[in-house]
Amino acid sequence: MIEAMVDWASISSLATAAGTLVLAVATFASVRSAHRAARAAEGALLEGLRPVLVASRLQDAPEKVRFADGRWVRIPGGCGVVERDDGTIYLGMALRNVDPGGLVRADLDDLVIALYVTIDELLGPRHRPGRPPRISDAELVCLAVAQGLLDCPAEHRWLRFAAARLGHLFPYLPKQPGYNKRLRRLAPQLCAALRHLAVRSPSICDRVRLLDSTPVPCGASRATVKRSELAGYAAYGYCASHSRYFWGFRLYLLCTPDGVPVDFCLAPANQPEREVAAAMLARRPLLAGQVLVTDKGFASAEFEQFIAGMGAVLVRPDRADEAPRFGSLGGMRQWIESVNDTLKGQLSLERHGARTLDGLFIRVAQRLLALAGCIWFNWQLGEPDKRSLVAYDH
Repeated sequence: MIEAMVDWASISSLATAAGTLVLAVATFASVRSAHRAARAAEGALLEGLRPVLVASRLQDAPEKVRFADGRWVRIPGGCGVVERDDGTIYLGMALRNVDPGGLVRADLDDLVIALYVTIDELLGPRHRPGRPPRISDAELVCLAVAQGLLDCPAEHRWLRFAAARLGHLFPYLPKQPGYNKRLRRLAPQLCAALRHLAVRSPSICDRVRLLDSTPVPCGASRATVKRSELAGYAAYGYCASHSRYFWGFRLYLLCTPDGVPVDFCLAPANQPEREVAAAMLARRPLLAGQVLVTDKGFASAEFEQFIAGMGAVLVRPDRADEAPRFGSLGGMRQWIESVNDTLKGQLSLERHGARTLDGLFIRVAQRLLALAGCIWFNWQLGEPDKRSLVAYDH
């Protein structure tokens, strides 16, 4: 009787052990299958965010590539280049994105993602004492670019709209006071990002530079002029192209022929244009052999000598009281006028809504960075119209 009881107990223990083993095997197989599925899903996601790059065609335009040591290499379409200099080998190959309308499209979401990846590598992590912020500097800069493209000058309204339009890209959105304070402190980072995109745009290799100034009004009534915090900085000026007086500043913009901002500055509207332009160019001089295209407002023998001292050439429309030299330059002047029109029309430069000097600078830099980001991204996708913002304004 005792032996029978022992046998039944052994059989029960063996059955329990076998069931446990089967359950462990099934659990391991399930976990391994789920892990494989997760890896497959991750790979599919990454593939969906990557452009399809293949060799360019022989009829494609040449590309200019800048290496980390500052050397430039010109690569013809459909070809590769190998150069050797002082023991350094430079290898380059012309590529193109064969699916600009598929995996990577010209829309706001893809622009913000590409801009974030580029700016995040540039700015890096924050090195400040205290608790780390819930939104990084790169995310805040991208959020400011989207605000300029979607034409929402009012920050309260913008943050409400951003939660619905871009909430899937920004897990956390700050309140308006925090957004305003953080953005003002990021003025150097915005300028660094603007220069970063300008250097990486192919048009930076163009020898032609466009220089012009455009009004940035800051008040429309005498009462506003008296109580504004910009009083003492802003001034009255005259806009000859629109035959109107205004109170505020002038934006001096140096850009490439396709509109990429290379440098800019804000000056009171009553400051002489040639003096402000000379001070801006003295800070970041032109390169030898470059051509600076301006309008008649920069006509001066002293200013021409200043430009010639850099090894550059000043080209401007001829005045009625001087001998013919360059003609009217109507086509070339239209380039910079169209850039100003983009800033004032689609990016609402004159409706900036700034009330302080820091706020004005940030909102101007914000719009210039949005323009540079769109042109840079259009170059990446091979869009025919590099300054078109239509795909990013909704």
